[in-house]
Amino acid sequence: MKKSSFFLIIILLFMTKTYSQEIYNVTAENGLNIRKESNLKSEITGKILF
Repeated sequence: MKKSSFFLIIILLFMTKTYSQEIYNVTAENGLNIRKESNLKSEITGKILF
């Protein structure tokens, strides 16, 4: 039981690292469009200017 619990904890820790958010840099001169959904055909709801 201890061994299976240990492996379960290790797997859960690994999963949280692989599915966590990542940081990206945006270098577009005209800013970053904020869209309603995560595809190019969705409506633009805002813009982050630099």
